[in-house]
Amino acid sequence: GNLAYLIQPPLLEEEGLGPALRAFVAGYNRRLGPQISLSFPSQLRRLPSDVETTLFRVAQEALANIERHSGSATAEIRFLSKPGELLLVVADHGCGISKEILKQLNRGTALPGIGIAGMRERVRLLGGLMEIYSSSAGTTVTAKLPIKRPQLGRQSA
Repeated sequence: GNLAYLIQPPLLEEEGLGPALRAFVAGYNRRLGPQISLSFPSQLRRLPSDVETTLFRVAQEALANIERHSGSATAEIRFLSKPGELLLVVADHGCGISKEILKQLNRGTALPGIGIAGMRERVRLLGGLMEIYSSSAGTTVTAKLPIKRPQLGRQSA
């Protein structure tokens, strides 16, 4: 198995999801893979570490799938922070996933060991939902995670 994949990137632990993803995307774009754009809310606070790790892995896994299967030259990773939930969207403009495979992925019956099924399970354990939409115009992976209201520091009244 690919052990390096399971190791927490130190940047994720030290700086959080935004900086870790920015570094990951920058490294990715230096290779000749699909070029990725990232939008991330600048004011997003640190999240619980299992949430940060899961979102990082979903983005990583979605990019790996884009590179292996989609033939897309570009892709976007977008984080949207809404009250009480965080949304991660990874979209490409490739050839799309066949309906059969898509059905399996969304049912969770894809082959064991396929990254997406593992990611879906991690998202589900955090109370979230992961969905995949695909057409001939491209594929979108969406992960929604409930986020408790951030604990605000003590403020002097």
